[in-house]
Amino acid sequence: MRQLQQQPPSKAWKGLLFLIIMASTIITHAFLLPHSTTPSTHRSAPLLVPGLVESPPPLSFCLLSAPFPSPRVLPPRHASTLEAPPSSSPPPTRRPPKRNFEAWTWKGHRINYRVEGDETDPPILLIHGFGASVSHFRNQFKDLPPLGYRVFAVDLLGFGGSDKVKEGVEYELELWRDLLVDFMEEMERRGSASSSLGWTVGGNSIGGLLTMMVAIAQGKEKVKGCVLFNAAGGLTSFRDEELPWVLRPLWVFVRVVLFGDIFGPGLFKRFATEENVRSVLSQVYGNKTAVDDELVDILLTPGGDDGAEEVFLKVLRAPAGPSPKQLLPRIQVPIIGIWGEDDPWTPINTGMHPGIKFSQYQPAFRLFPLPKTGHCPHDERPAECLAIMKPFLEEVYSVDQERK
Repeated sequence: MRQLQQQPPSKAWKGLLFLIIMASTIITHAFLLPHSTTPSTHRSAPLLVPGLVESPPPLSFCLLSAPFPSPRVLPPRHASTLEAPPSSSPPPTRRPPKRNFEAWTWKGHRINYRVEGDETDPPILLIHGFGASVSHFRNQFKDLPPLGYRVFAVDLLGFGGSDKVKEGVEYELELWRDLLVDFMEEMERRGSASSSLGWTVGGNSIGGLLTMMVAIAQGKEKVKGCVLFNAAGGLTSFRDEELPWVLRPLWVFVRVVLFGDIFGPGLFKRFATEENVRSVLSQVYGNKTAVDDELVDILLTPGGDDGAEEVFLKVLRAPAGPSPKQLLPRIQVPIIGIWGEDDPWTPINTGMHPGIKFSQYQPAFRLFPLPKTGHCPHDERPAECLAIMKPFLEEVYSVDQERK
């Protein structure tokens, strides 16, 4: 495996420039520029500062790291015509993929989950990223059960087919960790998952952070192995303590004001469109052939649910949570990272928590870079991921049986 070297850390002025551009662009595009649903021939440019943006915004809404649509001026003959806002739903001629599978009630809220495979097989729990859902693991539900594994995935509260609670819920990593821990215990209680074989947990982006948090919470008797797919550095892009002091007030302004009740709703409605989702996917997916109608619908459709706007803005204002540097030393089981080398959101060799540094935090960590692959290797390169996961899973369960 070829060596990947960490690039020098970003300078403070780059972070300041990024935040200034982001703030001004959000205000301009949300409230000042004319808008049309007419297709544009201009490609939009991403607001990315490599090495600074480690945690992606929701794919389905596409704000911070997302491209902002090019300004469009209406033709004179239409200048006085009021146009309806673009719909966030798929075109009526395209049938959206199935969203709702099994239901489980957690603390009074409906949680959507999917499960495939025999009840006696070793259980695997897959955790989606920000703005995604259980269907983002569409390939793993096809590939892993035939190999003798029972595969679970949960729509985190606020996403996918799960309830989107507007009031009384703080959407933080710790909330979802508790949900996932309770889910695993409930599946074992029901007999839907084996209680004797132990779980393998895997996740993409913030799902990678949750993977580590669940493994720590459950301990090595319950969780036997972890798989990280381009793990995020935090729930949100920045931590106050990781920013130079000169940038902290501006980051507070972005988080509190731009993602607040005045600017936030307009941003959500304006950018939750199929055009924007496709544009962002074309940037963050290294394998462009994986960007199909099904994927777009998986990410876009939940944005039309009641409460989606409120959840989205709450998450953007939430604390970043624990970092990989804090979590990895506490992992007591085999852990690997499958990482797309061309990911602009959680870069493998730049930023505050790049993938190539994970082995410094946890010597047992093994990194598997995938070239020409972006932020979602499990969906972009399912065959390559399966080729890595298959021997790892065999190792996890064979070692555990030997210990017993």
